[in-house]
Amino acid sequence: MPTNVGGPTPLVPGFDDDTTVDVRQLDDVTWAVLRPLGYQAAHDRFIVPIGQRTDFASVPRVFVWLLPRYGRYTKAAILHDYLWRVAVPAGRITLIDADGILRQAMRELGVPFLRGSAVEISRPLVPIVAPPCRAALPCASH
Repeated sequence: MPTNVGGPTPLVPGFDDDTTVDVRQLDDVTWAVLRPLGYQAAHDRFIVPIGQRTDFASVPRVFVWLLPRYGRYTKAAILHDYLWRVAVPAGRITLIDADGILRQAMRELGVPFLRGSAVEISRPLVPIVAPPCRAALPCASH
């Protein structure tokens, strides 16, 4: 017998089924989103709007040959840029929440653990493969 008869439908975390990455290049590292990107986190829903800027995964330039800026994790990287640039400054979530949502989104996209961890190497909280960005080591900015 169903247990939530008449109750709310549980929210399933993940990107909307019809989500497609559609972007326009603005310069060497910056792109603009041309189609909204919807994501349901554990407790919040986020919509990356048309026009939102992204640099995809913030990978130190010296490692781009090993870890490209885009791949299976592209949607998660675009979402993360939006979270850091919009949701965090607006007080909707914390920086730690934004990084957790990135990890959750990468898992849902099937990004292998080590690759997902390596994508975060430019994040100051997760220096797994390389040191965090410093003035002497050029990095893509958030």
